[in-house]
Amino acid sequence: MLKEKIFKFGEITSKTLITILFYTGILPIIYQSIEFGKTVYLNNFVEITVKNGDWYTGKEINNLPLGIFQGVIVFLVSIIIWKVICEIIFIMVRYFEINSRQIK
Repeated sequence: MLKEKIFKFGEITSKTLITILFYTGILPIIYQSIEFGKTVYLNNFVEITVKNGDWYTGKEINNLPLGIFQGVIVFLVSIIIWKVICEIIFIMVRYFEINSRQIK
């Protein structure tokens, strides 16, 4: 039943179409958020103190909490922006749907 609606033009409702578009668009957002978090993680360092014999020396390590935090923030902001874009597309599609029905 759903297979017949998806593969025939004009059979799918605009709400279903935008929902499919929204969830499909989340996949590249997840990928970009992970890549952004990884870039932040690999390019920002924290210095820790390490005992080396009788001496204390500084050692730089990657900042994993900052990378995770930045990745999550980018993901949340991107999802909000993508939701707004999908809502605008939904409003436009509904407008054209209503106007095309009035013309008939």
